Amino acid sequence: MMTLAKRRGPAKVEAIGYHFDAQKLSPRESEVLSALEQGVSYKGAAHQLHITINTIRARVRGILLKTESHSILESLWRRRNLR
Repeated sequence: MMTLAKRRGPAKVEAIGYHFDAQKLSPRESEVLSALEQGVSYKGAAHQLHITINTIRARVRGILLKTESHSILESLWRRRNLR
């Protein structure tokens, strides 16, 4: 099954009304997203932020729900391109 972004392309995703609202994210979720944006693994992000890897996974689930994304990469793309 293709995702909307693959089917319509990144330029059309914005046109149909997707919007990344950084205020939806908690400060800690923003920190997790920033760490992952730097290319750090979940384990590395957990070590960097002094939390467990399970907490990272929980924060990622929250990020995906709040940004209506299917993957962390899609969330990062939206953060960069749909502000």
